[in-house]
Amino acid sequence: MTENDSIGRAKGSRFFSPRLGRGLFVAILFLVALLPRAVQPVSRPLVWYLRSAYFIEDTLSGDWASTVYSEHPGVTLMWLSGIGLKVFWALSGIRPAASTVPPDFEPIHFSGPVPLNEIAAAVVPLALLIAVGVVGVYLLLRRLFDESTAVVGGLLLALSPYFIAQSKILHLDAAMATLMLLSALAMMVYRRERGWAWLVLSGGLGGLALLTKIPAVFLVPFFGLILLTDLAVEGRRAIKDLFFSVAGPLVVWLLVAGIVYVAAWPVMWVAPGKGIAAVRWGLTRHATTAHDSPTLFLGEVVRDDPGPLFYLISLLFRSSEIELLFLAVGAALGLGALLDPQPAARACQATRKQTITDLLPLLAFAVFYLGQMSLGAKKMPRYILPALLPLTILAAAGAVAWAKALAGKRRFARLALMALPVVIQGAVSLPRHPYYGTALNWLAGGPPAAADA
Repeated sequence: MTENDSIGRAKGSRFFSPRLGRGLFVAILFLVALLPRAVQPVSRPLVWYLRSAYFIEDTLSGDWASTVYSEHPGVTLMWLSGIGLKVFWALSGIRPAASTVPPDFEPIHFSGPVPLNEIAAAVVPLALLIAVGVVGVYLLLRRLFDESTAVVGGLLLALSPYFIAQSKILHLDAAMATLMLLSALAMMVYRRERGWAWLVLSGGLGGLALLTKIPAVFLVPFFGLILLTDLAVEGRRAIKDLFFSVAGPLVVWLLVAGIVYVAAWPVMWVAPGKGIAAVRWGLTRHATTAHDSPTLFLGEVVRDDPGPLFYLISLLFRSSEIELLFLAVGAALGLGALLDPQPAARACQATRKQTITDLLPLLAFAVFYLGQMSLGAKKMPRYILPALLPLTILAAAGAVAWAKALAGKRRFARLALMALPVVIQGAVSLPRHPYYGTALNWLAGGPPAAADA
Protein backbone atom coordinates (compact mmCIF):
# COMPACT_ATOMS: atom_id res chain seq x y z
CA MET A 1 0.00 0.00 0.00
CA THR A 2 1.36 3.42 -0.97
CA GLU A 3 1.54 6.46 1.26
CA ASN A 4 -1.16 8.16 -0.83
CA ASP A 5 -3.46 5.15 -0.32
CA SER A 6 -2.96 5.36 3.44
CA ILE A 7 -3.74 9.08 3.45
CA GLY A 8 -6.83 8.48 1.32
CA ARG A 9 -8.11 5.77 3.67
CA ALA A 10 -7.52 7.98 6.70
CA LYS A 11 -9.45 10.82 5.08
CA GLY A 12 -12.24 8.44 4.15
CA SER A 13 -12.51 7.10 7.69
CA ARG A 14 -12.69 10.65 9.02
CA PHE A 15 -15.41 11.49 6.49
CA PHE A 16 -17.49 8.45 7.45
CA SER A 17 -16.88 8.92 11.16
CA PRO A 18 -19.31 7.61 13.80
CA ARG A 19 -20.07 11.21 14.77
CA LEU A 20 -21.12 12.03 11.21
CA GLY A 21 -23.22 8.88 11.08
CA ARG A 22 -25.01 9.81 14.31
CA GLY A 23 -25.59 13.33 13.02
CA LEU A 24 -27.11 11.93 9.83
CA PHE A 25 -29.31 9.58 11.83
CA VAL A 26 -30.50 12.45 14.06
CA ALA A 27 -31.53 14.41 10.95
CA ILE A 28 -33.35 11.38 9.50
CA LEU A 29 -35.08 10.63 12.82
CA PHE A 30 -36.19 14.26 13.12
CA LEU A 31 -37.75 14.16 9.63
CA VAL A 32 -39.37 10.76 10.21
CA ALA A 33 -40.96 12.14 13.39
CA LEU A 34 -41.89 15.53 11.93
CA LEU A 35 -43.35 14.89 8.48
CA PRO A 36 -46.23 12.50 9.38
CA ARG A 37 -47.26 14.93 12.13
CA ALA A 38 -46.85 18.23 10.30
CA VAL A 39 -48.21 17.30 6.88
CA GLN A 40 -52.00 17.49 6.60
CA PRO A 41 -53.09 17.98 10.23
CA VAL A 42 -56.54 16.60 11.02
CA SER A 43 -57.45 18.52 14.18
CA ARG A 44 -61.01 17.80 15.20
CA PRO A 45 -61.10 19.81 18.44
CA LEU A 46 -60.64 23.52 17.81
CA VAL A 47 -60.99 24.75 21.37
CA TRP A 48 -57.20 24.96 21.75
CA TYR A 49 -56.97 26.95 18.54
CA LEU A 50 -59.26 29.55 20.12
CA ARG A 51 -57.47 29.49 23.46
CA SER A 52 -54.03 29.76 21.84
CA ALA A 53 -55.14 32.69 19.73
CA TYR A 54 -56.46 34.62 22.70
CA PHE A 55 -53.54 33.61 24.94
CA ILE A 56 -50.88 35.03 22.65
CA GLU A 57 -52.81 38.27 22.14
CA ASP A 58 -53.29 38.75 25.89
CA THR A 59 -49.64 37.98 26.60
CA LEU A 60 -48.27 40.38 23.98
CA SER A 61 -50.71 43.14 24.96
CA GLY A 62 -49.71 42.91 28.65
CA ASP A 63 -53.09 41.60 29.84
CA TRP A 64 -51.32 38.86 31.79
CA ALA A 65 -54.07 38.30 34.34
CA SER A 66 -56.32 37.05 31.51
CA THR A 67 -54.02 34.20 30.43
CA VAL A 68 -56.02 31.54 32.29
CA TYR A 69 -58.08 29.74 29.67
CA SER A 70 -58.24 26.25 31.12
CA GLU A 71 -57.74 24.37 34.33
CA HIS A 72 -55.33 21.99 32.58
CA PRO A 73 -53.70 24.70 32.15
CA GLY A 74 -52.39 24.08 28.58
CA VAL A 75 -49.83 26.89 28.72
CA THR A 76 -47.03 25.12 26.82
CA LEU A 77 -49.37 24.34 23.93
CA MET A 78 -50.82 27.86 23.90
CA TRP A 79 -47.33 29.37 23.69
CA LEU A 80 -46.36 27.10 20.77
CA SER A 81 -49.57 27.35 18.80
CA GLY A 82 -50.09 31.01 19.68
CA ILE A 83 -46.67 31.96 18.28
CA GLY A 84 -47.33 29.87 15.17
CA LEU A 85 -50.66 31.60 14.64
CA LYS A 86 -49.21 35.05 15.26
CA VAL A 87 -46.51 34.48 12.62
CA PHE A 88 -49.09 33.10 10.19
CA TRP A 89 -51.42 36.07 10.65
CA ALA A 90 -48.57 38.50 10.13
CA LEU A 91 -47.28 36.79 6.98
CA SER A 92 -50.75 36.28 5.50
CA GLY A 93 -52.14 39.66 6.45
CA ILE A 94 -55.45 38.10 7.43
CA ARG A 95 -57.93 38.72 10.23
CA PRO A 96 -57.74 35.82 12.71
CA ALA A 97 -60.72 33.48 12.62
CA ALA A 98 -60.63 33.50 16.42
CA SER A 99 -61.56 37.18 16.49
CA THR A 100 -65.13 36.29 15.47
CA VAL A 101 -65.90 34.12 18.53
CA PRO A 102 -65.04 34.17 22.25
CA PRO A 103 -62.33 31.76 23.52
CA ASP A 104 -64.82 29.50 25.37
CA PHE A 105 -67.09 29.08 22.33
CA GLU A 106 -67.90 25.43 21.58
CA PRO A 107 -66.16 24.74 18.26
CA ILE A 108 -68.59 21.95 17.41
CA HIS A 109 -71.20 24.68 16.84
CA PHE A 110 -68.78 26.96 14.99
CA SER A 111 -70.68 28.15 11.88
CA GLY A 112 -67.58 29.76 10.35
CA PRO A 113 -64.90 27.00 10.31
CA VAL A 114 -61.24 27.86 10.75
CA PRO A 115 -59.31 27.52 7.45
CA LEU A 116 -57.09 24.45 7.19
CA ASN A 117 -53.95 26.51 6.66
CA GLU A 118 -54.66 28.37 9.89
CA ILE A 119 -55.06 25.08 11.76
CA ALA A 120 -51.77 23.88 10.23
CA ALA A 121 -50.06 27.03 11.54
CA ALA A 122 -51.20 26.04 15.03
CA VAL A 123 -50.35 22.31 14.75
CA VAL A 124 -46.91 22.56 13.10
CA PRO A 125 -45.21 24.05 16.21
CA LEU A 126 -46.60 21.12 18.22
CA ALA A 127 -45.21 18.71 15.61
CA LEU A 128 -41.83 20.45 15.86
CA LEU A 129 -41.79 20.07 19.65
CA ILE A 130 -42.57 16.37 19.41
CA ALA A 131 -40.02 15.74 16.64
CA VAL A 132 -37.34 17.46 18.72
CA GLY A 133 -38.58 15.43 21.70
CA VAL A 134 -38.18 12.14 19.81
CA VAL A 135 -34.59 13.11 18.95
CA GLY A 136 -34.06 13.98 22.62
CA VAL A 137 -35.36 10.55 23.63
CA TYR A 138 -32.86 8.92 21.26
CA LEU A 139 -29.96 10.91 22.75
CA LEU A 140 -31.00 10.08 26.31
CA LEU A 141 -31.44 6.39 25.46
CA ARG A 142 -27.91 6.35 24.04
CA ARG A 143 -26.66 7.53 27.40
CA LEU A 144 -28.77 5.05 29.35
CA PHE A 145 -28.50 1.94 27.19
CA ASP A 146 -26.76 1.16 23.89
CA GLU A 147 -26.86 2.57 20.36
CA SER A 148 -29.09 -0.22 19.06
CA THR A 149 -31.80 0.28 21.69
CA ALA A 150 -31.64 4.05 21.17
CA VAL A 151 -31.99 3.79 17.37
CA VAL A 152 -34.81 1.24 17.40
CA GLY A 153 -36.56 3.03 20.28
CA GLY A 154 -36.39 6.41 18.55
CA LEU A 155 -37.74 5.05 15.26
CA LEU A 156 -40.53 3.01 16.87
CA LEU A 157 -41.63 6.12 18.78
CA ALA A 158 -41.48 8.30 15.66
CA LEU A 159 -43.66 5.81 13.75
CA SER A 160 -46.02 4.80 16.58
CA PRO A 161 -49.50 5.20 15.02
CA TYR A 162 -51.41 6.34 18.09
CA PHE A 163 -48.64 8.75 19.07
CA ILE A 164 -48.74 10.25 15.56
CA ALA A 165 -52.54 10.44 15.67
CA GLN A 166 -52.50 12.45 18.90
CA SER A 167 -49.68 14.65 17.56
CA LYS A 168 -51.70 15.72 14.51
CA ILE A 169 -54.54 17.26 16.48
CA LEU A 170 -54.44 20.49 18.43
CA HIS A 171 -54.60 19.00 21.91
CA LEU A 172 -52.48 18.54 25.03
CA ASP A 173 -51.79 14.84 25.46
CA ALA A 174 -49.00 14.31 22.90
CA ALA A 175 -47.07 17.33 24.16
CA MET A 176 -47.48 16.32 27.81
CA ALA A 177 -46.50 12.70 27.12
CA THR A 178 -43.36 13.77 25.23
CA LEU A 179 -42.25 16.17 27.96
CA MET A 180 -42.98 13.63 30.70
CA LEU A 181 -40.94 10.94 28.97
CA LEU A 182 -38.00 13.31 28.45
CA SER A 183 -38.15 14.39 32.10
CA ALA A 184 -38.29 10.76 33.28
CA LEU A 185 -35.33 9.73 31.10
CA ALA A 186 -33.30 12.70 32.35
CA MET A 187 -34.20 11.59 35.89
CA MET A 188 -32.87 8.13 35.09
CA VAL A 189 -29.61 9.59 33.78
CA TYR A 190 -29.31 11.61 37.00
CA ARG A 191 -30.03 8.46 39.01
CA ARG A 192 -27.05 6.75 37.35
CA GLU A 193 -24.55 9.60 37.04
CA ARG A 194 -25.64 12.00 39.83
CA GLY A 195 -24.84 14.94 37.58
CA TRP A 196 -26.73 18.06 38.67
CA ALA A 197 -27.22 19.21 35.08
CA TRP A 198 -29.45 16.19 34.46
CA LEU A 199 -31.48 16.97 37.57
CA VAL A 200 -32.00 20.56 36.40
CA LEU A 201 -32.92 19.37 32.89
CA SER A 202 -35.45 16.91 34.30
CA GLY A 203 -36.97 19.60 36.53
CA GLY A 204 -37.25 22.08 33.66
CA LEU A 205 -38.94 19.53 31.41
CA GLY A 206 -41.19 18.52 34.30
CA GLY A 207 -42.22 22.15 34.78
CA LEU A 208 -43.19 22.39 31.10
CA ALA A 209 -45.13 19.11 31.37
CA LEU A 210 -47.02 20.45 34.41
CA LEU A 211 -47.80 23.63 32.48
CA THR A 212 -49.25 21.45 29.75
CA LYS A 213 -51.55 19.25 31.80
CA ILE A 214 -52.18 18.42 35.47
CA PRO A 215 -51.50 14.62 35.33
CA ALA A 216 -47.79 15.39 34.85
CA VAL A 217 -47.69 15.81 38.64
CA PHE A 218 -47.06 12.05 38.52
CA LEU A 219 -43.40 12.86 37.88
CA VAL A 220 -42.94 13.97 41.50
CA PRO A 221 -43.78 10.63 43.20
CA PHE A 222 -42.09 8.75 40.36
CA PHE A 223 -38.82 10.57 40.97
CA GLY A 224 -39.11 9.93 44.70
CA LEU A 225 -39.82 6.26 44.02
CA ILE A 226 -36.71 5.61 41.94
CA LEU A 227 -34.48 7.47 44.41
CA LEU A 228 -35.93 5.58 47.38
CA THR A 229 -35.54 2.29 45.51
CA ASP A 230 -31.85 2.97 44.97
CA LEU A 231 -31.44 3.83 48.63
CA ALA A 232 -33.13 0.61 49.72
CA VAL A 233 -31.09 -1.53 47.29
CA GLU A 234 -27.84 0.00 48.52
CA GLY A 235 -28.91 -0.58 52.13
CA ARG A 236 -28.41 3.05 53.17
CA ARG A 237 -30.95 4.20 55.74
CA ALA A 238 -29.15 6.90 57.71
CA ILE A 239 -30.85 10.29 57.96
CA LYS A 240 -28.02 12.01 56.07
CA ASP A 241 -28.27 9.43 53.27
CA LEU A 242 -32.01 10.01 53.06
CA PHE A 243 -31.48 13.76 52.76
CA PHE A 244 -28.60 13.82 50.28
CA SER A 245 -29.87 10.96 48.12
CA VAL A 246 -33.63 11.63 48.09
CA ALA A 247 -34.91 14.78 49.77
CA GLY A 248 -32.20 17.12 48.45
CA PRO A 249 -32.51 16.16 44.77
CA LEU A 250 -36.30 16.17 45.02
CA VAL A 251 -36.29 19.70 46.46
CA VAL A 252 -33.98 20.87 43.66
CA TRP A 253 -36.24 19.23 41.06
CA LEU A 254 -39.33 20.90 42.52
CA LEU A 255 -37.57 24.26 42.70
CA VAL A 256 -36.50 24.15 39.04
CA ALA A 257 -39.94 22.94 37.94
CA GLY A 258 -41.56 25.74 39.99
CA ILE A 259 -39.32 28.41 38.46
CA VAL A 260 -40.20 27.24 34.94
CA TYR A 261 -43.89 27.04 35.87
CA VAL A 262 -43.96 30.65 37.11
CA ALA A 263 -41.68 32.05 34.40
CA ALA A 264 -43.70 30.62 31.50
CA TRP A 265 -47.25 31.43 32.66
CA PRO A 266 -47.96 35.18 32.59
CA VAL A 267 -50.83 35.00 35.10
CA MET A 268 -48.32 33.85 37.74
CA TRP A 269 -46.47 37.16 37.37
CA VAL A 270 -49.43 39.31 38.42
CA ALA A 271 -52.20 37.13 39.90
CA PRO A 272 -50.78 33.73 40.92
CA GLY A 273 -53.82 32.93 43.04
CA LYS A 274 -56.02 32.99 39.94
CA GLY A 275 -53.87 30.42 38.13
CA ILE A 276 -53.51 28.15 41.16
CA ALA A 277 -57.26 28.27 41.83
CA ALA A 278 -58.02 27.16 38.27
CA VAL A 279 -55.61 24.22 38.51
CA ARG A 280 -56.93 23.21 41.94
CA TRP A 281 -60.49 23.25 40.59
CA GLY A 282 -59.41 21.07 37.67
CA LEU A 283 -57.80 18.51 39.97
CA THR A 284 -60.99 18.16 42.00
CA ARG A 285 -63.38 18.17 39.06
CA HIS A 286 -61.61 15.62 36.87
CA ALA A 287 -61.04 13.26 39.77
CA THR A 288 -64.73 13.12 40.62
CA THR A 289 -66.66 13.94 37.42
CA ALA A 290 -66.84 11.79 34.28
CA HIS A 291 -66.35 13.30 30.83
CA ASP A 292 -69.33 15.15 29.36
CA SER A 293 -69.20 13.00 26.20
CA PRO A 294 -70.42 9.36 26.40
CA THR A 295 -67.82 6.59 25.97
CA LEU A 296 -68.20 3.31 24.06
CA PHE A 297 -66.79 0.59 26.32
CA LEU A 298 -67.33 -3.18 26.27
CA GLY A 299 -70.00 -2.74 23.61
CA GLU A 300 -72.05 -0.27 25.64
CA VAL A 301 -72.38 3.52 25.71
CA VAL A 302 -71.18 4.61 29.15
CA ARG A 303 -71.90 8.07 30.57
CA ASP A 304 -70.30 7.54 33.96
CA ASP A 305 -66.87 6.28 34.99
CA PRO A 306 -66.17 3.21 32.79
CA GLY A 307 -64.13 1.59 35.56
CA PRO A 308 -60.56 0.40 36.19
CA LEU A 309 -60.32 -1.89 33.13
CA PHE A 310 -60.83 0.99 30.72
CA TYR A 311 -57.18 1.98 30.33
CA LEU A 312 -55.85 -1.58 30.09
CA ILE A 313 -58.25 -2.35 27.24
CA SER A 314 -57.55 1.01 25.58
CA LEU A 315 -53.82 0.30 25.76
CA LEU A 316 -54.32 -3.14 24.25
CA PHE A 317 -56.01 -1.73 21.14
CA ARG A 318 -54.08 1.55 20.79
CA SER A 319 -50.62 -0.02 20.96
CA SER A 320 -49.34 -1.22 17.61
CA GLU A 321 -48.84 -4.88 16.74
CA ILE A 322 -45.05 -4.44 16.90
CA GLU A 323 -45.20 -2.66 20.26
CA LEU A 324 -47.40 -5.33 21.83
CA LEU A 325 -45.52 -8.28 20.31
CA PHE A 326 -42.01 -7.17 21.27
CA LEU A 327 -43.13 -5.99 24.68
CA ALA A 328 -44.11 -9.62 25.30
CA VAL A 329 -40.92 -10.95 23.67
CA GLY A 330 -38.78 -8.59 25.74
CA ALA A 331 -40.56 -9.63 28.94
CA ALA A 332 -39.96 -13.30 28.17
CA LEU A 333 -36.28 -12.78 27.30
CA GLY A 334 -35.72 -10.57 30.34
CA LEU A 335 -37.31 -13.08 32.68
CA GLY A 336 -35.22 -15.84 31.13
CA ALA A 337 -32.02 -13.85 31.65
CA LEU A 338 -32.85 -13.22 35.30
CA LEU A 339 -33.68 -16.87 35.97
CA ASP A 340 -30.86 -18.39 33.89
CA PRO A 341 -29.06 -20.85 36.24
CA GLN A 342 -26.04 -21.35 33.96
CA PRO A 343 -22.81 -20.10 35.55
CA ALA A 344 -21.09 -19.63 32.17
CA ALA A 345 -20.49 -16.14 30.81
CA ARG A 346 -21.25 -14.52 34.15
CA ALA A 347 -19.97 -11.13 33.03
CA CYS A 348 -22.36 -11.13 30.06
CA GLN A 349 -25.19 -12.30 32.30
CA ALA A 350 -24.44 -9.54 34.80
CA THR A 351 -24.56 -6.99 31.98
CA ARG A 352 -27.93 -8.30 30.83
CA LYS A 353 -29.30 -8.18 34.38
CA GLN A 354 -28.05 -4.60 34.79
CA THR A 355 -29.78 -3.60 31.54
CA ILE A 356 -33.01 -5.19 32.74
CA THR A 357 -32.71 -3.35 36.05
CA ASP A 358 -32.23 -0.07 34.19
CA LEU A 359 -35.36 -0.75 32.11
CA LEU A 360 -37.57 -1.47 35.13
CA PRO A 361 -38.21 2.24 35.91
CA LEU A 362 -39.85 2.58 32.48
CA LEU A 363 -42.17 -0.30 33.30
CA ALA A 364 -42.91 1.24 36.71
CA PHE A 365 -43.65 4.57 35.01
CA ALA A 366 -46.25 2.98 32.72
CA VAL A 367 -47.89 0.83 35.39
CA PHE A 368 -48.12 3.48 38.09
CA TYR A 369 -49.21 6.21 35.67
CA LEU A 370 -52.12 4.06 34.49
CA GLY A 371 -52.89 3.41 38.15
CA GLN A 372 -52.98 7.15 38.84
CA MET A 373 -55.26 7.83 35.88
CA SER A 374 -57.59 4.97 36.85
CA LEU A 375 -58.37 6.76 40.12
CA GLY A 376 -60.08 9.63 38.31
CA ALA A 377 -63.66 9.50 37.06
CA LYS A 378 -62.86 11.33 33.82
CA LYS A 379 -61.44 8.76 31.39
CA MET A 380 -60.60 9.02 27.69
CA PRO A 381 -58.50 6.66 25.50
CA ARG A 382 -55.93 9.37 24.72
CA TYR A 383 -55.02 9.59 28.41
CA ILE A 384 -52.99 6.37 28.04
CA LEU A 385 -50.35 8.11 25.88
CA PRO A 386 -47.79 8.87 28.66
CA ALA A 387 -47.84 5.15 29.53
CA LEU A 388 -47.65 3.99 25.90
CA LEU A 389 -44.39 5.82 25.13
CA PRO A 390 -42.18 4.08 27.78
CA LEU A 391 -43.77 0.76 26.81
CA THR A 392 -42.69 1.43 23.22
CA ILE A 393 -39.11 1.87 24.45
CA LEU A 394 -39.39 -1.43 26.33
CA ALA A 395 -40.64 -3.03 23.11
CA ALA A 396 -37.57 -1.63 21.32
CA ALA A 397 -35.32 -3.18 23.97
CA GLY A 398 -37.17 -6.46 23.44
CA ALA A 399 -36.65 -6.25 19.68
CA VAL A 400 -32.92 -5.64 20.12
CA ALA A 401 -32.56 -8.53 22.58
CA TRP A 402 -34.52 -10.79 20.21
CA ALA A 403 -32.29 -9.84 17.26
CA LYS A 404 -29.11 -10.48 19.26
CA ALA A 405 -30.40 -13.83 20.51
CA LEU A 406 -31.26 -15.04 17.00
CA ALA A 407 -28.32 -13.60 15.08
CA GLY A 408 -25.56 -14.22 17.59
CA LYS A 409 -22.30 -12.73 16.27
CA ARG A 410 -23.53 -12.34 12.67
CA ARG A 411 -23.55 -8.57 12.42
CA PHE A 412 -25.51 -8.21 9.18
CA ALA A 413 -28.20 -10.63 10.35
CA ARG A 414 -28.45 -8.78 13.64
CA LEU A 415 -28.90 -5.43 11.88
CA ALA A 416 -31.51 -6.89 9.54
CA LEU A 417 -33.48 -8.37 12.42
CA MET A 418 -33.34 -5.06 14.33
CA ALA A 419 -34.55 -3.19 11.24
CA LEU A 420 -37.49 -5.57 10.69
CA PRO A 421 -39.74 -4.27 13.53
CA VAL A 422 -39.09 -0.68 12.45
CA VAL A 423 -40.01 -1.47 8.82
CA ILE A 424 -43.21 -3.24 9.93
CA GLN A 425 -44.11 -0.36 12.26
CA GLY A 426 -43.76 2.04 9.33
CA ALA A 427 -45.72 -0.26 7.02
CA VAL A 428 -48.57 -0.39 9.54
CA SER A 429 -48.57 3.36 10.26
CA LEU A 430 -47.65 5.38 7.18
CA PRO A 431 -50.27 4.06 4.70
CA ARG A 432 -52.95 5.39 7.08
CA HIS A 433 -51.82 8.99 6.56
CA PRO A 434 -53.34 11.32 7.66
CA TYR A 435 -55.81 9.28 9.74
CA TYR A 436 -53.44 7.37 12.01
CA GLY A 437 -56.11 7.02 14.68
CA THR A 438 -57.76 4.29 12.58
CA ALA A 439 -54.98 1.87 13.57
CA LEU A 440 -56.38 -0.67 16.03
CA ASN A 441 -54.20 -3.60 17.07
CA TRP A 442 -55.04 -6.73 15.07
CA LEU A 443 -53.27 -8.92 17.65
CA ALA A 444 -56.06 -7.84 20.02
CA GLY A 445 -58.76 -8.45 17.36
CA GLY A 446 -58.55 -5.23 15.37
CA PRO A 447 -61.54 -2.95 14.65
CA PRO A 448 -64.20 -5.72 14.97
CA ALA A 449 -63.07 -6.55 18.51
CA ALA A 450 -62.51 -2.87 19.36
CA ALA A 451 -66.13 -2.11 18.45
CA ASP A 452 -67.22 -4.50 21.20
CA ALA A 453 -64.61 -3.21 23.63
